[in-house]
Amino acid sequence: MSGFRVRVIGRVESPLVDRARAPRQADEDAPEAWLVFEPAMGEGLRSLRPGDEVFVLTWLDRGAARC
Repeated sequence: MSGFRVRVIGRVESPLVDRARAPRQADEDAPEAWLVFEPAMGEGLRSLRPGDEVFVLTWLDRGAARC
């Protein structure tokens, strides 16, 4: 295989709606955020339990650098 395919399996949700007012770091009063997975991922996620460690790779398609 000479490449890979990116497939969306979920998304991050939070109460943030205004990018300009979003904190730059989590320790700057950032609200909680959570992961929402596509229903088709249920079988693969079934064995996860609270406290398990997982790697989350994100594609921040709506993020923008602020200087």
